Amino acid sequence: MRASLVEREATLRRIREEASAIEERLRADLPALRDLSVLEWQAATAIPIALQNYMEESGCAEQERMTAQIYVSNPSSGEWIKAMEIVLAEMGLKDFVGRAIRSEGLFEGVGSKELRRRYLLARMAFLRALFRLLGHDEVRLFRGMSSEGRWRSGAEKLFSSWTFSPDVARSFATFDGDGRMRQSYLVMRTFPVEKLFMTCIETQQMRERFQEAEAVVMHDEEDRLLW
Repeated sequence: MRASLVEREATLRRIREEASAIEERLRADLPALRDLSVLEWQAATAIPIALQNYMEESGCAEQERMTAQIYVSNPSSGEWIKAMEIVLAEMGLKDFVGRAIRSEGLFEGVGSKELRRRYLLARMAFLRALFRLLGHDEVRLFRGMSSEGRWRSGAEKLFSSWTFSPDVARSFATFDGDGRMRQSYLVMRTFPVEKLFMTCIETQQMRERFQEAEAVVMHDEEDRLLW
């Protein structure tokens, strides 16, 4: 499914408009954030609360809870996340390449396309407003990987997982030439905040389990080399 350029422009305009409104609200609710470091952002309990409050007011609290819980438990989890990718394609933000959804029930109830669209708009707008308030239009992230298998690039993915911490990234990369691992890398990249979908800064579920200072980036053609 090819993403429509017309829909893309309309979606980006709505995200910008919603982000501007959210920024004014956050400026009043979280006045001291701009002076904090990245580590201090991760400890600021007011940020996840602000996201939760906004999602509840937007009617998207259940979509947020399910998406964050499913992704944190298993980043490769299938149908719920795949359904999000289909809606993103309909919104013009990303081509969908993959098999059809096995259960049409994923687009009913809390998973309806209308609610998913509203949720995706609200979440992306919140993140852009938050980082604008924090004084950042880009973030520096790290990723490490080791594999016993063959090198595979060009994978079609919705998201890729990164970390704000170079130490966390290093823990995933093994450079023992005599070990079992056949492939390994450690990389740092700077991403515009527009590519962020979810981070440990505003997502409570990411603070509760692995504490890997994680950031989820929307994967596109620029990211295919490493996967």
